Amino acid sequence: MQMAEYRPIPREQLVALIQEINGRLVVHEADCIQEYTRQKDTPPGSRPKLKDNECHDLIALYKALLVSYWDFLIACCSPSATAKVRQLPLKYMMPMRLWRHGIHSLLEIFRDGHPAAQVAFTDIAYPIITDLLEKVPEYENIWTESLGDLFRYRMAAATTDGDWNEAARNARHWYLKTATQLPETGRLYHHLAVVARPDQLQQLYYYGKSLAVPEPFVAARKSIMTLLNPTPDLAGERCSSIVIKAILRSHALIFKGASLDTINEPLWEIKSNLDGYIAHITKKYLVQGYYIAICNRPTTILLLSRLSASPPAKTQ
Repeated sequence: MQMAEYRPIPREQLVALIQEINGRLVVHEADCIQEYTRQKDTPPGSRPKLKDNECHDLIALYKALLVSYWDFLIACCSPSATAKVRQLPLKYMMPMRLWRHGIHSLLEIFRDGHPAAQVAFTDIAYPIITDLLEKVPEYENIWTESLGDLFRYRMAAATTDGDWNEAARNARHWYLKTATQLPETGRLYHHLAVVARPDQLQQLYYYGKSLAVPEPFVAARKSIMTLLNPTPDLAGERCSSIVIKAILRSHALIFKGASLDTINEPLWEIKSNLDGYIAHITKKYLVQGYYIAICNRPTTILLLSRLSASPPAKTQ
């Protein structure tokens, strides 16, 4: 999508232009908020499936809002802009509003049963965000996380394994780029855990990291328990290795506060099969061993704390 370019203009004209853009933006934003509220207030069971022309109209509505956000942000970063004008996007939370009202709300509307429309809209949103990443780098972390979120929704809309894998790779790329700049933010590691599927070991690593940083993402506790308690019919499919399965089971037992005696079985399975597993996957264990070591550290601390709190065994 080719975006227009703004040329330097006198400051008075720039202020008038920004006021005109903002007036248009407020109208578009109100329309999109109203549409999202109408869709979400309808109970899922009674919500009719959107027709193709309705999806097309919604995409056009939200595209107009995205273009208005782009116009506002680019105008505020014009060479003619004063320092006060450059602060307007942050003052009015434009980058956050762009994601929340201009992208996320429509992806939520399309999430259930409209994969083609979801893909079509991400194809529109992606070049707008990447253009802002280049031209409005002051909000780089917001743009890169938004791009990760875009591809996470793209994963949900994928109809083939190839599409899913490509979307997952792109989501990881943008989340990792953001996490490099904001290493203390647990939310980003939770996102990385979500897009790491079906690698359960990597998921456990990122979920744990999302809780261990200065700004933890507390919802990850529930995500960890969901990961460590797969439904019986999926357990075999989700875990191809006896070793990895035993590692996950041992973590689950410790997190759930199970009797320490019950941990002996998975620990024995790990000890009995680990050498053979390493010999089988060879160099891949360099990565998996890293995840295992990092995941085991907080779990070992938890286990030791429980052992120290246990009463000493009685002597005969």
